Amino acid sequence: MRSRVGSKGRITLPQRVREVLGVKPGDEVEFVIRGGQVFLRPRQEVPLENLFGRLKVKVAYPGEAAEREARAQAWVQGLRGRPSS
Repeated sequence: MRSRVGSKGRITLPQRVREVLGVKPGDEVEFVIRGGQVFLRPRQEVPLENLFGRLKVKVAYPGEAAEREARAQAWVQGLRGRPSS
């Protein structure tokens, strides 16, 4: 299959290519360059929740209780640093 590049660098994806990729008007596609070749694939949204399992955490989350305690300590320190009214 062939497609011509327009003056603004645009190409029209042939209908068969759109069908194979499952892309519709408004969908985004990605161009991947490997070994001097260009591949086209539909852009897939990855839900943020799926990324959490891939992140490597070096420090364990201390929990909500520790977070509340830290906020309380910061608040008290803020009060101590204020001049008396």
